[in-house]
Amino acid sequence: MSELVPIKSFRCETCGSTFATEYLMKRHATIHSDKKPFQCDICPLSFSQNSDLVKHRRVHTGEKPFKCDVCPAAFSRNTSLKQHKMNHSGDKPFPCPVMSCTSAFSTQRLLQRHAMIHSGIRPHQCDLCPAAFIQRSDLSKHRKTHTGEKDFLCDLCSAAFSRRSSLKQHRMCHTGEKPYVCQFCGSGFTTHSLLNRHRLLHAGVKPYSCDLCDAAFAQNSDLVKHGRVHTGERPFKCTSCPAAFSRRHSLKQHHAIHNGEKPLKCEDCGVAFTTQSLLKRHRKIHLGIKPFKCPLCPAAFIQRSDLKKHNQVHTGIKAFHCSECGSSFSRSSSLKEHITIHTGIRPFKCQVCNGAFATQSLLKRHFKIHTNPCRSSNPTNICCDALITNSVLQSVGAPPGQI
Repeated sequence: MSELVPIKSFRCETCGSTFATEYLMKRHATIHSDKKPFQCDICPLSFSQNSDLVKHRRVHTGEKPFKCDVCPAAFSRNTSLKQHKMNHSGDKPFPCPVMSCTSAFSTQRLLQRHAMIHSGIRPHQCDLCPAAFIQRSDLSKHRKTHTGEKDFLCDLCSAAFSRRSSLKQHRMCHTGEKPYVCQFCGSGFTTHSLLNRHRLLHAGVKPYSCDLCDAAFAQNSDLVKHGRVHTGERPFKCTSCPAAFSRRHSLKQHHAIHNGEKPLKCEDCGVAFTTQSLLKRHRKIHLGIKPFKCPLCPAAFIQRSDLKKHNQVHTGIKAFHCSECGSSFSRSSSLKEHITIHTGIRPFKCQVCNGAFATQSLLKRHFKIHTNPCRSSNPTNICCDALITNSVLQSVGAPPGQI
């Protein structure tokens, strides 16, 4: 027996949508009218249908009755849950009709929203700046950048956000929750958009190229960050010492040096770290995982960035130049160490002997003489500090004795 399909014989005169009953058609028609009799008693919003008001109230109450049975995600609307489940199943039945675009979507609504990118249509214009948006909701969120309004407060710390999604993502910093897992490498992420961004690394898609070197990136934001390597821009400055960084997360990581906070410990050796990413990187040492292999020699590395640095051994490229003396280096960190020869700035001080160093790495290298004395194995009785210092100076292009 064939499945019965409801006949949709009631058509909306405004937009042409069809409905199975006159009641459904009339309820739909209220969307086109200006009448919105159902008023929220918490904020100024009003709605044409009571059901929409009920759904809206969950924004204020935080109620999320629709829970995913695969991950901890929960939603205030059943349609949002259905859409979310397709992230797990990978079901995207609505492909973009543009031949050059390979995007596909889980719902017709998402496809229609995406189509505006190709058409260039951005009907919702900000009245305070030239910004325009595809959706009204995006315009509402954008306006908060002008007003400074941050309605969504974290109940675990003093952080405040202008968007609920930002608060939700922030809370995962406290819980450690990363429900979106990469099927290729096992990396976890707090949002689906971050997972999609990460997947580009595996796909090898890098449409954003640097016009100063051969580097290419999966995202424009990464290209912007990379550009600071060439310009030397370091907008994120430490308030406790002269250190400055090109990336915000590097500054946050650096702050932990001053406050001594290392809440994350390795279960294998007890070494503590300031961030989850540093702990994860460290654990690969115990596991012996070195996924980034050099195509020219047997060398392999835990991080892609280390492989890129290693490749310069084969190419001989020294893209980082000192403006004072003309010395060239293959790594930005080497140039940074070298520049301190000219400036004399050594902000990193040893707490044991008051020695001062230009970088954190040099201080760590020096500190080993206190934790692992070598005087007994040094028949010439020359100070280990001097030996290390001179070798470091020579490695960055300075004659011995300049300390």
